[in-house]
Amino acid sequence: MKKKTLSLVFLIVLLLSGTAYLTKMWTGRNVLDFLLKKCRGYYETTLRICQPVEREGGFHTAYLNGRYFYYDNESRKIYDYAAHKCIIEADREIREFCVNSDSIFYSTGSEIYQYRLDGTRIAKIVLPDEEDIDFVYAGDENIYCEGYNMDLYIFPAKNISEKVQSDILKNNGKRMVEIDGEKEDIYLINMPEVILGLRTESPGDFKAVDEQGYIRIYNVSETDSEIYVMAAETGEKLGYHDKNCIGIFNEELYFLDDRIYRLTDRNQRFEVEDSPLYIRNGFPYSKSVRDGKHLIILGEKYYWGLNPDGIAPSGTVGDYLGSKICYVNLENKKVEKQYEIDKGQVICMFEKQYAVFEDGEVIFYRTEDGKMIKTDKVEGYKTGREYEIEVFHGKIFFFCNEKLLDVIEM
Repeated sequence: MKKKTLSLVFLIVLLLSGTAYLTKMWTGRNVLDFLLKKCRGYYETTLRICQPVEREGGFHTAYLNGRYFYYDNESRKIYDYAAHKCIIEADREIREFCVNSDSIFYSTGSEIYQYRLDGTRIAKIVLPDEEDIDFVYAGDENIYCEGYNMDLYIFPAKNISEKVQSDILKNNGKRMVEIDGEKEDIYLINMPEVILGLRTESPGDFKAVDEQGYIRIYNVSETDSEIYVMAAETGEKLGYHDKNCIGIFNEELYFLDDRIYRLTDRNQRFEVEDSPLYIRNGFPYSKSVRDGKHLIILGEKYYWGLNPDGIAPSGTVGDYLGSKICYVNLENKKVEKQYEIDKGQVICMFEKQYAVFEDGEVIFYRTEDGKMIKTDKVEGYKTGREYEIEVFHGKIFFFCNEKLLDVIEM
């Protein structure tokens, strides 16, 4: 009888140990932690977080000179947030929109529309053989869009149906970056509002052609090349597909390999002092922003999202295992502070504060010492849904099912 009891105990212990091991292997969590999060709906909840820079559109919002705009995809309407007023009602689903000082632009796939801020229509253009367009930056001179095949489209901002200056690939400087042990050239093209970066072996790999007045820059070679767009004023890299280029600050190019590096001239590569190893410490690079004299870099860890090439990881709230915020002082090229965060997801980062989101609450912390400043509850938040969170100039917009849910003041 005693042998049977011992055997039964042994089998139970073996079963529990095996279950604990498999749970840890498949989820990155212990059994109790996994069951708690599973029961609370964490594995059915996803957050898409966006902190755009000036003149860059979000998923559903845009900001300009104190005015906030957002669109409701269900009604296909663009609203002035403060006035609670519909400005534009589209006859098709809006894929994305952005604003500049006097116009609103939106795309419905291969069609781009331009309206004045009061809702008066200016122009429409249809791109041939192009399924999807993403707005990258809306300047007062040009607007810049990424195409389905990673081509770059440039339209005149006053009227997208007019002609834009086409001689744009001749003014370039060269930088060499070592990425994953291989040297790669980046050619920088200075334009009035943006700096274009061509990651390529030769600028001849790219061609700029005039198509119906707008410019399309595309890769004519078989090489693995990319186009980066950086804001001329701030140096920040624009757009959401992200690999190694962070931006250009004070004429120094910042990029990622196994650490954070800066480059001044050809063959001059300098490691940022105390630069973290995001890949090797389990926090792959996710995104970065610049605020004041700081470059603020976020590394995030998802159990099913680790990607060694620098592309931002993704997953559910349950898959999210933590993050690290790194503050780089651009004046002395040193890392000033780092915060490792194991509770809540980082939704915004600034020079003096950062915020995380957990269980329907936004929690603000002071950068100086990491102490909590305040908390705000998001009205209507429930697990088991998909949320888009967008941060713009003192406000955090929460969208659920592509409808505005709540707005939190920072």
